[in-house]
Amino acid sequence: MEIHMLVFISGGVRSGKSSWAERLAVSKVLQLGNGRLNYIATAVRTDKEMAERITHHQKKRSADGFQWRTWEQPERIEKIANNFTEQDVVLLDCLTTLVNNEFFSFYKNQSVLKTRIEAIISGIKQMKARAALVVVVSNELFQDITDYNPFVLDYLKTLGYLHQTIVKIAGAAYLLEFGRARLMKGGEDRERDHDTGNRI
Repeated sequence: MEIHMLVFISGGVRSGKSSWAERLAVSKVLQLGNGRLNYIATAVRTDKEMAERITHHQKKRSADGFQWRTWEQPERIEKIANNFTEQDVVLLDCLTTLVNNEFFSFYKNQSVLKTRIEAIISGIKQMKARAALVVVVSNELFQDITDYNPFVLDYLKTLGYLHQTIVKIAGAAYLLEFGRARLMKGGEDRERDHDTGNRI
Protein backbone atom coordinates (compact mmCIF):
# COMPACT_ATOMS: atom_id res chain seq x y z
CA MET A 1 0.00 0.00 0.00
CA GLU A 2 1.42 3.35 -1.04
CA ILE A 3 2.17 6.35 1.19
CA HIS A 4 -0.34 9.25 1.26
CA MET A 5 -3.23 6.99 0.32
CA LEU A 6 -6.89 7.58 1.07
CA VAL A 7 -9.27 4.65 1.50
CA PHE A 8 -13.03 5.18 1.63
CA ILE A 9 -15.21 2.59 3.38
CA SER A 10 -19.00 2.65 3.48
CA GLY A 11 -21.73 0.27 4.51
CA GLY A 12 -24.98 -0.04 6.39
CA VAL A 13 -25.45 0.01 10.14
CA ARG A 14 -23.69 -2.95 11.82
CA SER A 15 -22.14 -4.02 8.51
CA GLY A 16 -18.70 -4.42 10.08
CA LYS A 17 -17.18 -1.35 8.46
CA SER A 18 -15.59 0.10 11.62
CA SER A 19 -13.90 -3.18 12.59
CA TRP A 20 -12.68 -3.68 9.04
CA ALA A 21 -11.35 -0.12 8.90
CA GLU A 22 -9.54 -0.54 12.21
CA ARG A 23 -7.83 -3.70 10.98
CA LEU A 24 -6.81 -1.96 7.79
CA ALA A 25 -5.27 0.87 9.80
CA VAL A 26 -3.43 -1.55 12.07
CA SER A 27 -2.04 -3.49 9.10
CA LYS A 28 -0.62 -0.26 7.67
CA VAL A 29 1.00 0.66 11.00
CA LEU A 30 2.62 -2.79 11.18
CA GLN A 31 3.87 -2.29 7.63
CA LEU A 32 5.41 1.06 8.56
CA GLY A 33 7.17 -0.41 11.57
CA ASN A 34 7.21 2.83 13.53
CA GLY A 35 3.74 4.02 12.59
CA ARG A 36 1.21 5.69 14.86
CA LEU A 37 -2.51 4.97 15.01
CA ASN A 38 -4.87 7.95 15.14
CA TYR A 39 -8.63 7.76 15.62
CA ILE A 40 -10.73 10.81 14.77
CA ALA A 41 -13.94 10.39 16.75
CA THR A 42 -16.81 12.49 15.41
CA ALA A 43 -19.58 11.16 17.66
CA VAL A 44 -21.07 13.20 20.48
CA ARG A 45 -22.51 11.55 23.60
CA THR A 46 -26.06 12.75 22.94
CA ASP A 47 -27.83 9.90 24.75
CA LYS A 48 -27.22 6.66 26.65
CA GLU A 49 -27.16 4.49 23.51
CA MET A 50 -24.55 6.69 21.83
CA ALA A 51 -22.45 6.78 25.00
CA GLU A 52 -22.55 2.97 25.16
CA ARG A 53 -21.50 2.67 21.50
CA ILE A 54 -18.58 5.05 22.02
CA THR A 55 -17.44 3.15 25.12
CA HIS A 56 -17.74 -0.18 23.27
CA HIS A 57 -15.53 1.03 20.42
CA GLN A 58 -12.97 2.46 22.84
CA LYS A 59 -12.73 -0.82 24.78
CA LYS A 60 -12.47 -2.84 21.58
CA ARG A 61 -9.57 -0.77 20.27
CA SER A 62 -7.76 -1.06 23.62
CA ALA A 63 -8.38 -4.82 23.81
CA ASP A 64 -6.62 -5.39 20.49
CA GLY A 65 -3.33 -4.40 22.13
CA PHE A 66 -2.60 -1.43 19.87
CA GLN A 67 -2.25 2.12 21.13
CA TRP A 68 -4.54 4.65 19.45
CA ARG A 69 -4.34 8.39 19.84
CA THR A 70 -7.93 9.64 19.90
CA TRP A 71 -8.93 13.04 18.54
CA GLU A 72 -12.39 14.12 19.71
CA GLN A 73 -13.42 16.16 16.68
CA PRO A 74 -17.19 16.32 16.11
CA GLU A 75 -16.69 19.19 13.63
CA ARG A 76 -13.98 21.28 11.90
CA ILE A 77 -11.62 18.39 11.17
CA GLU A 78 -9.41 20.76 9.16
CA LYS A 79 -8.16 22.16 12.47
CA ILE A 80 -6.18 18.99 13.22
CA ALA A 81 -5.05 18.13 9.69
CA ASN A 82 -1.54 19.53 10.12
CA ASN A 83 -0.81 17.35 13.16
CA PHE A 84 -0.04 14.29 11.05
CA THR A 85 3.12 13.05 9.32
CA GLU A 86 4.17 10.06 7.22
CA GLN A 87 4.37 7.99 10.42
CA ASP A 88 0.65 8.48 11.05
CA VAL A 89 -2.27 6.32 10.03
CA VAL A 90 -5.54 8.20 10.46
CA LEU A 91 -8.98 6.65 10.82
CA LEU A 92 -11.94 9.04 10.55
CA ASP A 93 -15.04 7.37 11.96
CA CYS A 94 -17.40 8.47 10.77
CA LEU A 95 -18.09 10.96 7.99
CA THR A 96 -21.87 10.58 8.41
CA THR A 97 -21.75 11.80 12.00
CA LEU A 98 -19.37 14.61 11.10
CA VAL A 99 -21.77 15.81 8.40
CA ASN A 100 -24.66 15.51 10.88
CA ASN A 101 -22.89 17.80 13.29
CA GLU A 102 -21.99 20.41 10.68
CA PHE A 103 -25.35 20.18 8.92
CA PHE A 104 -27.50 20.71 12.00
CA SER A 105 -25.35 23.64 13.10
CA PHE A 106 -25.44 25.55 9.84
CA TYR A 107 -28.49 24.36 7.88
CA LYS A 108 -30.28 27.70 8.24
CA ASN A 109 -27.30 29.51 6.74
CA GLN A 110 -26.70 27.81 3.42
CA SER A 111 -23.65 29.88 2.46
CA VAL A 112 -21.92 28.96 5.72
CA LEU A 113 -22.98 25.33 5.36
CA LYS A 114 -21.48 25.17 1.86
CA THR A 115 -18.23 26.58 3.24
CA ARG A 116 -18.22 23.98 6.04
CA ILE A 117 -18.80 21.10 3.61
CA GLU A 118 -15.91 22.25 1.44
CA ALA A 119 -13.81 22.54 4.62
CA ILE A 120 -14.46 18.84 5.31
CA ILE A 121 -13.13 17.97 1.87
CA SER A 122 -10.16 20.29 2.33
CA GLY A 123 -9.38 18.76 5.73
CA ILE A 124 -9.41 15.23 4.32
CA LYS A 125 -7.19 16.29 1.42
CA GLN A 126 -4.72 17.88 3.85
CA MET A 127 -4.61 14.72 5.94
CA LYS A 128 -4.06 12.61 2.82
CA ALA A 129 -1.15 14.85 1.79
CA ARG A 130 0.55 14.48 5.17
CA ALA A 131 -0.29 11.05 6.64
CA ALA A 132 0.82 7.61 5.48
CA LEU A 133 -2.79 6.46 5.21
CA VAL A 134 -6.19 8.04 5.80
CA VAL A 135 -9.21 5.77 6.17
CA VAL A 136 -12.63 7.45 5.99
CA VAL A 137 -15.67 5.49 7.19
CA SER A 138 -19.22 6.50 6.27
CA ASN A 139 -22.74 5.06 6.19
CA GLU A 140 -24.84 4.01 3.22
CA LEU A 141 -28.16 5.81 3.67
CA PHE A 142 -29.39 5.93 0.10
CA GLN A 143 -31.61 2.87 -0.19
CA ASP A 144 -35.28 2.50 0.72
CA ILE A 145 -35.79 6.17 1.55
CA THR A 146 -39.30 6.64 2.92
CA ASP A 147 -38.99 10.09 4.51
CA TYR A 148 -39.07 12.75 1.83
CA ASN A 149 -38.84 15.62 4.28
CA PRO A 150 -36.90 18.44 2.51
CA PHE A 151 -34.43 18.64 5.39
CA VAL A 152 -33.66 14.92 5.14
CA LEU A 153 -33.29 15.09 1.36
CA ASP A 154 -30.92 18.06 1.64
CA TYR A 155 -28.85 16.11 4.14
CA LEU A 156 -28.72 13.03 1.87
CA LYS A 157 -27.74 15.17 -1.13
CA THR A 158 -24.94 16.72 0.91
CA LEU A 159 -23.68 13.33 2.09
CA GLY A 160 -23.93 11.93 -1.44
CA TYR A 161 -21.89 14.83 -2.78
CA LEU A 162 -19.23 14.19 -0.17
CA HIS A 163 -19.13 10.47 -0.92
CA GLN A 164 -18.63 11.06 -4.62
CA THR A 165 -16.02 13.78 -4.09
CA ILE A 166 -13.99 11.74 -1.60
CA VAL A 167 -14.10 8.57 -3.71
CA LYS A 168 -12.70 10.56 -6.65
CA ILE A 169 -9.55 11.35 -4.66
CA ALA A 170 -9.38 7.97 -2.90
CA GLY A 171 -6.96 5.27 -3.98
CA ALA A 172 -9.47 2.60 -3.00
CA ALA A 173 -13.13 2.40 -2.00
CA TYR A 174 -14.91 -0.53 -0.37
CA LEU A 175 -18.53 -1.36 0.40
CA LEU A 176 -19.07 -3.49 3.52
CA GLU A 177 -21.97 -5.92 3.50
CA PHE A 178 -22.48 -8.72 6.05
CA GLY A 179 -18.94 -8.22 7.35
CA ARG A 180 -17.39 -8.61 3.90
CA ALA A 181 -15.62 -5.88 1.96
CA ARG A 182 -16.45 -5.49 -1.72
CA LEU A 183 -13.97 -3.49 -3.77
CA MET A 184 -15.64 -0.59 -5.60
CA LYS A 185 -12.54 1.31 -6.77
CA GLY A 186 -8.78 0.70 -7.00
CA GLY A 187 -6.99 -1.30 -4.32
CA GLU A 188 -6.52 -5.03 -4.63
CA ASP A 189 -9.43 -7.03 -5.98
CA ARG A 190 -10.23 -9.24 -3.03
CA GLU A 191 -13.02 -9.83 -0.54
CA ARG A 192 -12.30 -10.72 3.07
CA ASP A 193 -14.59 -11.76 5.87
CA HIS A 194 -13.48 -9.64 8.81
CA ASP A 195 -14.74 -12.24 11.31
CA THR A 196 -12.37 -14.97 10.07
CA GLY A 197 -9.16 -13.09 10.81
CA ASN A 198 -8.05 -13.27 7.17
CA ARG A 199 -5.77 -10.50 6.05
CA ILE A 200 -7.28 -7.32 4.60
